Amino acid sequence: MRICPICGDNQSAVKYKNCLYDDRYGYKGYYSLVKCGQCGHGWLDAKFKPEEIEALYTNFYPRSTLKLDSYKPSSNADGFLAWLDGKASSTHCYVPPNVRVLDIGCGFCETLGYHSARGCDVYGVEADANVLNIAEKKGFKVHNGLFDPEVYQHNFFDFITLNQVIEHAQEPLQMLEGISRILKKGGSVVIGTTNSNSFFARILGRFWLHWHAPYHLQQFSDKSMSIAASKCGLEMERFLTLTHSDWLYYQQIHFFVRPVEGVPAAFWSEQGKCGFIAKVALKLLPYFHKTRINHIITRLLDFLGYGDSYLFILRKL
Repeated sequence: MRICPICGDNQSAVKYKNCLYDDRYGYKGYYSLVKCGQCGHGWLDAKFKPEEIEALYTNFYPRSTLKLDSYKPSSNADGFLAWLDGKASSTHCYVPPNVRVLDIGCGFCETLGYHSARGCDVYGVEADANVLNIAEKKGFKVHNGLFDPEVYQHNFFDFITLNQVIEHAQEPLQMLEGISRILKKGGSVVIGTTNSNSFFARILGRFWLHWHAPYHLQQFSDKSMSIAASKCGLEMERFLTLTHSDWLYYQQIHFFVRPVEGVPAAFWSEQGKCGFIAKVALKLLPYFHKTRINHIITRLLDFLGYGDSYLFILRKL
């Protein structure tokens, strides 16, 4: 019996059995995805210890190759071209100036630089130890490790953002409860996460890029997010599908570079290798992407509610 971690329903069924694996960075192992028939929530049938998760990101995610001189703060999503690119899918775009903000999963700290330049009191959380170099150089307050609400005061933040992060949480309700405790009354949580009910997830099945096992442990639906929010003292204020147009480009590339289990993929990893056809595709696909056909398709799917990425805005009651 598999019980849904969000709604508690016990009629969940395995959607993909032992066929999902790390098809980007080469972490070994096969995984199953379970789907709840009641709230539509999906989750990876796997458990990791906190130290295993931290090692997974530090040793396999590619931030170890990032250099200080390549650092550039995030920008706003103003103008037609930014709309066409889908830049508004990033959660930092919904944070006003001059507030106290925590970015959980702050990555290379680009968003912290953006918020800091707008007068915000900025904090970050990142499991990948490779980002500590940039955090120290720029003077950002970044907690290295998994999100721990005990690091912060209760009712402390005006805004908390999670950009493509909550799907990585092993205990999403526990995470949202902790977020609710450190968020001020009336404060907002902005969440960007994958939409496993999207058009491409349905037609591509297990080859959909954003199953991203074993890094993506949760796959929220709008219903499961609403249930999770209500259990944690939050309410759903707004949701929509909003996807960066590069995602379709990455999916197209992945058709040609997707490796077997245990092998890193070219394009995603410096250790990845590919054959002649894949090399040709990697040369030609950027030119196709520049036609902006991918952009038009992505904007249309978002408009219809079938884009690959959700944007949720929750408010503390």
